Amino acid sequence: MPKSPSLLPWTPDEWVLWAAYRSGGGGDSTPALDWVHALQPDAWEHGFRDAQHGAKLVRTYSHLPLSLHGYADGNVKRTADVTVDGSPALATTLFFDNGDWSCTLVGAGPPMSYYYYCDEQVWHEQSAGRNVYRYADGRMERL
Repeated sequence: MPKSPSLLPWTPDEWVLWAAYRSGGGGDSTPALDWVHALQPDAWEHGFRDAQHGAKLVRTYSHLPLSLHGYADGNVKRTADVTVDGSPALATTLFFDNGDWSCTLVGAGPPMSYYYYCDEQVWHEQSAGRNVYRYADGRMERL
């Protein structure tokens, strides 16, 4: 049985990598679901199965608490059971065809949501009524 990696909610800077991939930054012709699959630690070492559900392709893994949903419009949803600061959580990440990226974490303390606006290069964190925006020029706004 292959080793099971410690899943993180996301790969470092994956929102920037996704934005570059969707904007054609590397001329990558990899299908979106396979691109997200490759982000997972040791992804190809774990057994997985693809099933078509209408226009959606669902990839589930034999040895990982992870599933990927590829949609006909180019969007991908990843759900994963993760550990955040020692507590179990569910991370739901959306990779939007326009290059935007979002993730919600539920179960490890108050729900957290993160959003990366690709065109504006703005990072947004939201939790318990707190909003933080980080801009590409280094500015940060707290609301």
